[in-house]
Formats: sequence, C-alpha cells, structure tokens
Amino acid sequence: MKLKVELWENDAAVKLPESLLQQLAFGIGDTIDISINENGNGITLSRIKPKYKLEDLLAQCHSGND
Repeated sequence: MKLKVELWENDAAVKLPESLLQQLAFGIGDTIDISINENGNGITLSRIKPKYKLEDLLAQCHSGND
C-alpha cells in the first residue's frame, strides 16, 4: 500500500485508511508508538495499550452503603 506524505497545518502527515486501521486493530483516539527500524529506512507502529480500563477501575469502587 502506498501512502503520500502531505502537509497538515505545519506538520507532515500520512492518512491511514480505515481498512488499514481495522487490520492493525487501531482506533481513533488510540495512542501509538513509532520507532525507526534498525536499518533506518522504515518505521514500526505499535498501539500502546492503556494501563487501566475504566470498567476495571469502576469495578473496584464501592458505593459506601456496604
């Protein structure tokens, strides 16, 4: 898949098509890590999983009526 680097405001940007996001299991609002490959001619994108999930934190809360 070929994508073009474009100017977006004052930054360079590459738009990721929805089909690619689905294949990578990336979603809008996800945080990703970008690293340069060892040979210096490519990059790797990795999704950073949140440390906590809201539903897990809420499950630990007590109403105080116990």
